[in-house]
Amino acid sequence: MMDALCKEHSYIESIQPRVIAEIGCGSGVVISFLAKYFHGVQCFCTDINSDAVRLAMQTAAMNGVSLEAAQADMLGPFESRLHHGIDVLVFNPPYVPTEDAECHASQVTVTPAAKSRPRGEGIVAATWAGGEDGMQVTRRFLGLLDHFLTSHGLAYVVLMRENNPRQVAADLKRLGFVCSIVMKRFSSLEHLYIMRIRRDPSPAAAPPLQGPAPS
Repeated sequence: MMDALCKEHSYIESIQPRVIAEIGCGSGVVISFLAKYFHGVQCFCTDINSDAVRLAMQTAAMNGVSLEAAQADMLGPFESRLHHGIDVLVFNPPYVPTEDAECHASQVTVTPAAKSRPRGEGIVAATWAGGEDGMQVTRRFLGLLDHFLTSHGLAYVVLMRENNPRQVAADLKRLGFVCSIVMKRFSSLEHLYIMRIRRDPSPAAAPPLQGPAPS
């Protein structure tokens, strides 16, 4: 993801971003990089793992940048504040096809009690278990784009070949968004794609994707 965002620097800079957010921040390397790369932006991040949130704050401090972080699913406590307010939204979701039950179990917010389960069940799976076709969590993310993105906002999401990126782009196009693959990474095990998503600026575009109302 970081390589793709570096490559996209000029494109992102052209929209003059003021607010950047990352879902599933992990150690906070990506959001801290963005905070440092684009001076003066407000940065927000979330993760369902409390340890990840703590590490993200430490990473930000080590790099001399500030951000607001919260342990939450999707954007949790920031949902109201960031309504139509995010210029750049980044998500590296769990994208590996698995049984839906495994995906659901892995996405429960990771609390200290959950960490006591044998082998940390749920903590590791939350980073890769994507349910049937690997899209269960990603579809929820895509359903929130209209709520969060500004009129010129950009979203970047990681997909694998099994997620059918071409179909994802076609579905989003019908709903008022245009997509581009900005980077590909192939290995013997995975074919990964970084997709950029923005609102379709053409007058004939369909109404934007209507996501579920955040609670």
